[in-house]
Amino acid sequence: MATMTIAESERVFNIVLAAFGDTSHRHTPVSALKGYDIYQICTALKLKIANCFLLYAGRDDFEEKFAK
Repeated sequence: MATMTIAESERVFNIVLAAFGDTSHRHTPVSALKGYDIYQICTALKLKIANCFLLYAGRDDFEEKFAK
């Protein structure tokens, strides 16, 4: 995954949250991460943080800045 869109970032972020929020197992079910590696997960989290920063900074062009 060379580049990641906002939608892909949100999807990966939601999968990770669901996996770590699953309390029905004694340990976190790694299989719930659906084949994403640590680099893809880190990229998604970094993009999510960058998007939130631009949004909360009051930038009207946060979607265009995020896409860059």
